[in-house]
Amino acid sequence: MTYAALLKWAAHELNDAGIEGARREAELLLAYTLGIRREDLYLRNPLSEVQADAAGKAGGAASADAATATVRFQEVVARRAAREPLAYITGAKEFYGLTFAVDQRVLIPRPETELLVELCLEHLERRSGGKLSCEQHSSAGCGSQREQYSVAHAPFVVADICTGSGAVGIAVAVNRPDVSVLASDISAAALEVAAGNAQRHGVSERIVFAQGDLFAPWKSW
Repeated sequence: MTYAALLKWAAHELNDAGIEGARREAELLLAYTLGIRREDLYLRNPLSEVQADAAGKAGGAASADAATATVRFQEVVARRAAREPLAYITGAKEFYGLTFAVDQRVLIPRPETELLVELCLEHLERRSGGKLSCEQHSSAGCGSQREQYSVAHAPFVVADICTGSGAVGIAVAVNRPDVSVLASDISAAALEVAAGNAQRHGVSERIVFAQGDLFAPWKSW
């Protein structure tokens, strides 16, 4: 099938299922299936046969032939039509300009929650007089977690309670290299996802993850 035919079919299926922005989601799902960016779809002849990208992203049908890619696309469209969240299908969600890995172990970060990051960053800016209080924190030479995240090493400490995917705490840490984050969640599985996201965005050295309910892990800090 051609790109145009697949997108037309998928948009129709998703629209019938009551999915808002059916055309956009069809494009996102096709790009995911082929292992390319959504905008790359517009660089291809819409009347040409679908071809998977040999250098596609992990999770896409990079090594598949056209027939396999088409079948895979039909499968992910069916999942979305059945109301499975798009982020769980693609395994990724954009939040505060960053891409986070997500799956059924965590809730999907919501756009409204970006306001929490904004408020936190504004508060930190006021506290620091509009300047960063230190260079990128490094744990080299530090001993215990308490020493590593003392005021001497991190002028500001932010608590991310019920961290889930880690989106809030990681977004703050990425934007404030003078901040350390204490991130907790009652779910060990969720903490695995969050730790992976912290590593992905290069802030693992400034985040402590702990399992427990609400503030319980930090009572002794």
